[in-house]
Amino acid sequence: GYSSASSAIIDATPVVPPVTAVVGLALRHTTETSATVEFTGIAGDVVIGYSMEISLDGSTWLASLDGVSLPGIPHAGGTLSGTASGLTAGTEYHIRVLAVNLNSQGAGPPSNAVAATPFALLLAVASLVPSQVTACVTSACGCGCCLSNLCRGTGTVSLSWAASLIGPVTGYQVSYADVSDTSIVQVSDNDLWVESAVVPASSRSHTVVGLSLGRA
Repeated sequence: GYSSASSAIIDATPVVPPVTAVVGLALRHTTETSATVEFTGIAGDVVIGYSMEISLDGSTWLASLDGVSLPGIPHAGGTLSGTASGLTAGTEYHIRVLAVNLNSQGAGPPSNAVAATPFALLLAVASLVPSQVTACVTSACGCGCCLSNLCRGTGTVSLSWAASLIGPVTGYQVSYADVSDTSIVQVSDNDLWVESAVVPASSRSHTVVGLSLGRA
């Protein structure tokens, strides 16, 4: 027999897979173990998120790969991004994105693919040398910056270095630390280092200004 009681009524609306492909997928950046891509979200209520696929040869695409994390990307307006992690440094990966509908039951056509190669840990900059040390005193200005009153009563150090042979290098951060009151300054002593500038990857020199006279 049948029960005379009935269940609650629910609404169910079948949702077709998105028919529009994500366009303009681009690589934002890589680290030693990850790659982040970005794109513009698709307008419309059908799309509720995006999935990433990965390939080692650009032709065989996988929704999962051993040791690699490919998290779903929630739908939103504007520029969106997703990060594939657990990658191996020095290995080239291909990544693409697909729009998905409710509960990921359907997916639209794939986006363009981008290639990403996680880089190995960067080596320390080599051949860093001070090319000029100048004291800018009030009465006898010895450096060009004093002419614009940027460093009167202070000193400057001009630095040069060799190009990094392992990349990709997008720039160099130049920092300095006052070691007059300590014997050793470690790279990890973040509270002692002051950033002077971040210069482009094409640069091989920089002048640190505003240094206190008589200090090391």
